Amino acid sequence: MRKLSGFLSKHKNILILVLLVAVSVTFVVATDQPAVQAPNQVGMTIVTFFQGLTTGAAEWVGETFNSIGKLDQLKKELAETRRELLEYKKASHDNVILREKFDALSRELDLAKCLDYEYIPVEIIAWGSQTDFSTLVVNKGSVHGLHNDMPVVAFSGGTVGLVGKVVSVGPGSAVIHTLLDPSCYVSAMFKDTRYKGIVSGVGAAAGFMEMDLVKKSALDELDSGAIVVTSGLGGLFPKDIPLGRWKEKYQAKDYETVIKLEIEPVLDFQKLEYLYVLDVGAGR
Repeated sequence: MRKLSGFLSKHKNILILVLLVAVSVTFVVATDQPAVQAPNQVGMTIVTFFQGLTTGAAEWVGETFNSIGKLDQLKKELAETRRELLEYKKASHDNVILREKFDALSRELDLAKCLDYEYIPVEIIAWGSQTDFSTLVVNKGSVHGLHNDMPVVAFSGGTVGLVGKVVSVGPGSAVIHTLLDPSCYVSAMFKDTRYKGIVSGVGAAAGFMEMDLVKKSALDELDSGAIVVTSGLGGLFPKDIPLGRWKEKYQAKDYETVIKLEIEPVLDFQKLEYLYVLDVGAGR
């Protein structure tokens, strides 16, 4: 063994050379190519292998970056689509609201044709407060023909009712006191029996009005729910515009000659939007 190890160590270079020659001959025989071309092909095979690895890696990196770019573009397109969808939904919602508003205005104007006086249509833009429906502001004023003490009406359930009167006018807006305001007095009467009195508000919180100075004898001919209308006395409010209904029976005192009755308005003031200011001095 020692002799063999010494021999191998001594002739190591020669043995390596022989081994390389043997490998070369094997490649030449296996490929059935001339000996001169075999080493070149071996080198080309190795180079091609690494080229394939490099090219594949480069393609993978390129495709990855392209995929990332496409993903980012898709995210932007998705965000834009969502934005357009929201705008479409908003536009559709706005169209529905406009259609409802148009239909409501059309119905109001059709009803307004039955009024016996020239009128100026207005829209409520403010109330005294969220709980005070005795004072309101409308979107027209003196430049539109409004002035103080003009009567104001509205429609509810297809029936006209008195709202109140104009008390203050600016160029482009006006203030109206409704029947719920204690300072608003209207000469009134019961529609069927024609008994007369004075209707005034007691504040928005009460939700009703009072009809004062009614003869006690009227109770013999009145039924609960009797309609109260304007009497036309005084010339401020036209005649026979509905105000409200007598709410309940009243037990008169023996000493009373006139009585005060609670009147429920025919209009729901909280739901009012559009009003009609009457020009009593102008005929139709």
